Amino acid sequence: MRPGAIWPIAVLSMAVAAGASGSPVNLASCPETISISDPERQRAYAEFKRSIEVSPFARHLGRRVSCEVRADDGSIRLTYKSPTGAKLDALRDSTIELTEQRLSERGLAGKAAMTLLQRTETWAFGDKGCSIAWQNSPDRLAGPTPGSNELVYRGENCNCQARLVYSGDRLTGLVFRSAC
Repeated sequence: MRPGAIWPIAVLSMAVAAGASGSPVNLASCPETISISDPERQRAYAEFKRSIEVSPFARHLGRRVSCEVRADDGSIRLTYKSPTGAKLDALRDSTIELTEQRLSERGLAGKAAMTLLQRTETWAFGDKGCSIAWQNSPDRLAGPTPGSNELVYRGENCNCQARLVYSGDRLTGLVFRSAC
């Protein structure tokens, strides 16, 4: 073996060992195909996946270490997780024309969360958004678990909603949904 040739082998050996150690693998995307037999369903999935993966919520989530896909009768659900434990659930149900993104993360800051929701409105509906009146006071609704609540901002188009999700007084998630 010629001098200096050992270093590339050592580096390669360490990389292989690190990959085999059970450390998470960066799955930047969900599978490319969910339906070979139904081209329309496959087209809808590919379009939805591509859209979600460039959304403000996905960009905020950052590097993804896992992705799950579930496709039922008229719906497609994508779930991404980050190395920090943050999670993005995205749902598209064509039967009721619903699209929803739910970002769950500890340590969200209020001002940054509002900015992220506003960016998501613009991303989903273009420059004019869906007419959410951000300056108005939101509705406060009881959340799905005891001690949780949601502040809901409603838009005029497509029944769009932007939600801040709280557990007690800690901001734990964001939701953006529309049905049109």
